[in-house]
Amino acid sequence: MVEYIKPTVEDAAEIVAFYNRVGGETSYLSFEQEEYPLTVEEQREAIERDAQDNSQYMLLVKDEGRIIAIGTMTTSHKIKARHVTELGIVVEKAQHSKGIGTILMKKRSFNGRESSYSLRRFV
Repeated sequence: MVEYIKPTVEDAAEIVAFYNRVGGETSYLSFEQEEYPLTVEEQREAIERDAQDNSQYMLLVKDEGRIIAIGTMTTSHKIKARHVTELGIVVEKAQHSKGIGTILMKKRSFNGRESSYSLRRFV
């Protein structure tokens, strides 16, 4: 069963492993296989920090407890750029064309980041 959930610090090692794996599956990421820039400890710290920071958001897609996709949203802290959010969606190659990324974008917990904001336009 596929579930869409916010990460906990217990997910840090699997997040790092996921990114290291999918880095070799696409040229759209800024890193290659085994080049994810965060260590497990740094990922744990990022999860803890992001839980307190409304400008950073991550949503995991798990199938039978295994991460198969990750969505991220990052908004600038700069006053003049707070209306701009960077959206990132990575779905492992074996799960492509199953609608996972589309469903992820439509999830209220991701789209609205559990706030009054929502995506209105893509550029």
